[in-house]
Amino acid sequence: MTASKFVFVGQPHDPYTISGSDPYNSFNRPADGAGNARLAAWYNCDIGNFVTGTLVDNSNGSLWMLRDISGNSKVPGLDSVQRNLYRGTDHRPIITGSGLGPFNASNHHLSGDAQNCLMGSNELDGIQRSVHLQNAPMESISNLASNDANSLSWVSGSKTTDTNVGMEGARSIFVSMRLKNEGNDGYQADQDYPFTVTYPSCGNADNRNGERGPFSLGLAHGGEEWGTNTSPHNGKRMMVLYYRDNDGDVRCFNEAPLGYWPDTFHALSMTYDNQNATKSSHTGGASTANWKINAYRNSLPVIMITGSDVTKRTGMWHHENTTDQDTGRSYPRHYRPTIFMGGHDDYGGGKIMDSNMENFRNAIHEYFVFDDALSDIRRQQMERYLCDRLDLKQSSSSHLSEFRGGPQGQAYLHTRLTTNTLAGNGDYCRAYSQMERTTGREKVDYETAAGAFLRSTADNGAFYRVPSTSAIRLESWVRAENLDDAKHDGSHIALVAKATSPFGHQMDSIKGYALKFGTFKDGAHVSTATPRLRLSLRNSDQWKDGGTTESCGDIDLSHGSITMAVDKWFKIRITVTPSGHAYDYIQCQASLDGSTWHTLQDGSSNTSWKVMREDANYRYWCNDADFSSRVRSQNGIHNGYWVAMKTTDGTRMDTRYYIDGFTCMVDTI
Repeated sequence: MTASKFVFVGQPHDPYTISGSDPYNSFNRPADGAGNARLAAWYNCDIGNFVTGTLVDNSNGSLWMLRDISGNSKVPGLDSVQRNLYRGTDHRPIITGSGLGPFNASNHHLSGDAQNCLMGSNELDGIQRSVHLQNAPMESISNLASNDANSLSWVSGSKTTDTNVGMEGARSIFVSMRLKNEGNDGYQADQDYPFTVTYPSCGNADNRNGERGPFSLGLAHGGEEWGTNTSPHNGKRMMVLYYRDNDGDVRCFNEAPLGYWPDTFHALSMTYDNQNATKSSHTGGASTANWKINAYRNSLPVIMITGSDVTKRTGMWHHENTTDQDTGRSYPRHYRPTIFMGGHDDYGGGKIMDSNMENFRNAIHEYFVFDDALSDIRRQQMERYLCDRLDLKQSSSSHLSEFRGGPQGQAYLHTRLTTNTLAGNGDYCRAYSQMERTTGREKVDYETAAGAFLRSTADNGAFYRVPSTSAIRLESWVRAENLDDAKHDGSHIALVAKATSPFGHQMDSIKGYALKFGTFKDGAHVSTATPRLRLSLRNSDQWKDGGTTESCGDIDLSHGSITMAVDKWFKIRITVTPSGHAYDYIQCQASLDGSTWHTLQDGSSNTSWKVMREDANYRYWCNDADFSSRVRSQNGIHNGYWVAMKTTDGTRMDTRYYIDGFTCMVDTI
């Protein structure tokens, strides 16, 4: 298995699937919902998640709106608290990347498979080339202050508009982005012109355009810590900025000189945790604030540098028991919760003075925020998600449950399997078992998952976005061991056809038509030491994708000639045949020798299943232009397989799965 053929996924979630659930967080949280991984907003540039307006360069529509895909903006219109990001008339950002826009992915060092990004354009002049979006419709920059004051544009209810109150609760911010400016003007090298995302933002007219709010996270050019312009300009540095209570901003950069980074995309993240926040004004008395901030690049803790009132630590700075009302209040100030992507001019937009778009390539790939400081396990799951999306190497995974060999599994000699060996299929198969842990890091293996989905470029795109003129068949040899492990709480291998995405299938919420081999059923472990075969046809609605609602539960399958057992190879197959756009016809088969196939049936002796277009679990082919409002784009796109294991106590178990000879076939009908 090679990376040139497959998108490999190294953890079970996307931002939406963890929202509201962080059982691994042991901090003492406030009672206002913190500690529950509340997803506040989520944006990316996938097809269906943006709306374009006027043409730019006669080849691509400039962006009008990025849709919030967190699930908090399901109802259109400003009568609900909207989180979609809008650009104003003063800016013309564009979506570009994989087959979209005037520049392809290689122009931007945009890795990953079929990915897009948001960048500025040269349609307008000077400062208007920057990226600048906010979660309220903007006719011009001049009305942003009024939008900040309008509670309808706030992401969540603000307890107060008093800016003399310390910022309560916690936040987690994640973004994948790139900063690349060139030219003779000093702005291209000055760290005073960073490229950032911001949540929450400031609430006053002077600092309304992004960068000055708590918190801004992004990249800045080389330069000394206090804004001088003497360090190498071609290097990039991480920056976290917040507006503190004593009316001054704090800029924190990763430590130089080893901290300068290349002109590529970076997965940046930070968590803010105020565990003892003041809930009253400072007038007439002192207050306390016990808080900390952690920063990461590609999941690796980053050493940050800032002023004398903050202690430098590896990946973290904090301040405790702040009591000085006038000069010592260095904690982040409470502000109105609006969201910015980029900013106006030097306020987080990464100032651009060169009209040649081949030179400047400031770009944002994905951005999401939580109203909570995620646990280390959840945080590294989200960091791995960003890294997998762009084929970036995750630099630290000490809190992430993984398989030996990673998402590809471990190359395993057939000769090591002494019972029911598989002959004539090469020397190696792939084995999936949980990675061993060092002492003190044992309890992270609650959820272990991996996926391999065929890339858009594999065999010239034959297996990606398959049209309704072709049938799809997936087949593979599979095998299970040690399902009776005392810690075993569910596991399986699933062949997945017409999936919405390679990401976010959780343990058993598979977003596609799947033939499963293992012990999971309807999202739960069926206590058995023997694997079972099940057909999974889950709900395909955008907000219910992978779920069992609306009669989308799993179907038990069997055949009289197939006796299921551990330590035994089975070859399984799922075939999806379209009848135009009217329905999909699905059959599942199994074999003991790889040549004699037995058609599987359910408890009512059905040997095939029709998923009608109007059914809740129907998935739209790529050439179906009339898909319903349940989804924002066609969702029968990806083909591959999924492996998942769950333990009862978070420590490693001996359960093991094997896969060999995975094959995807398409045939014109």
